[in-house]
Amino acid sequence: MELISSACATGDAVRLAFLDCDGERARKEEERAARRATRVRLAAAHVSCDRERMPRRPAVAPRRRPRQARSGVTVDAVLVAAAEALAKHGFEGANVNDIAARAGVSIGSLYQYFPTKEAIVAALIERHTTRALDVLDDALAKSAGEPLEVAVRTVVGAMVLAHAAPGDRVLARELDRLGRLDDVQAAVDARAGAAIGAFLQARRSEIRIPRPELASVLLVRAVDLLTHAILVDRPELADADALIDELTALVLGYLTLARPARDER
Repeated sequence: MELISSACATGDAVRLAFLDCDGERARKEEERAARRATRVRLAAAHVSCDRERMPRRPAVAPRRRPRQARSGVTVDAVLVAAAEALAKHGFEGANVNDIAARAGVSIGSLYQYFPTKEAIVAALIERHTTRALDVLDDALAKSAGEPLEVAVRTVVGAMVLAHAAPGDRVLARELDRLGRLDDVQAAVDARAGAAIGAFLQARRSEIRIPRPELASVLLVRAVDLLTHAILVDRPELADADALIDELTALVLGYLTLARPARDER
């Protein structure tokens, strides 16, 4: 009987030992799960704080587009009034109530089309870009029969003067502040790039450009960005004639530079 009792006690001890091991493993697994949950909560809190610290980008898309003539008149009035307010007060000084009053519309009518002041500026930039591209087309047409030097100055001059008015300078600053608007930049690249590309193709005998399509994109971006840089960053240097002279020299140098053959490089 003593042997049986001893065996039973030993079995109970073994079973208790196994139970203790299982309990220890369960406890450690619970601790690991708790630590993982804590890390997840901390990461989520960090992301939330980052989002709160990040400034929200204001809406720049119009709330809706005018579909009727009457609606078009309202939008035109708002944009004309906004251009006047921006030219007089700048972006920070202009406010939507003043713009609505200048346009002769209610603030509610204004907000039907533009959710923010930034959206009004974006619409002005789009309209300005379309007008600048029309000016570029006219300059290219007028320069068709001119010598290369005269033609380049005519085209560069049109591109610079399209941004030279005080109101246009405000838009140049706001374009940089809002970020390059994708639709605007796509329109410039497509339409201006094609127009300048055709200009280069027509003058292949006068220039030394191996790839006119690439050159047209480079020229459009270079003249546009350099003009904006002077108007926005160094306005004290923004003498139109001097800027046109320098950009003309830059473009002519690029167009007529002798390039070594690839196997000579």
